[in-house]
Amino acid sequence: MVSNRLLVPAMRDLLVFLPSLGFQASLADPSLSVQHSSLGIVVLLLYVDDIILTDSHSSLFPLVIVALSQEFEIKDLGQLT
Repeated sequence: MVSNRLLVPAMRDLLVFLPSLGFQASLADPSLSVQHSSLGIVVLLLYVDDIILTDSHSSLFPLVIVALSQEFEIKDLGQLT
């Protein structure tokens, strides 16, 4: 696990918040969190100050974005290319 001393406060706050949305941190990579539900899987990767988010069902992505935007100031930069 990454030492909390190495994380900027916003990143630390995000990693603390994610379990409340049902995300579980990966044991292999602390920047990777996965949410499993009956509808599918959402994968969140935290890279420096960016979040890469993908899902297995199109209805899951907006739910996570709404929950994150209610807690944090976020900006959607669109799809990765």
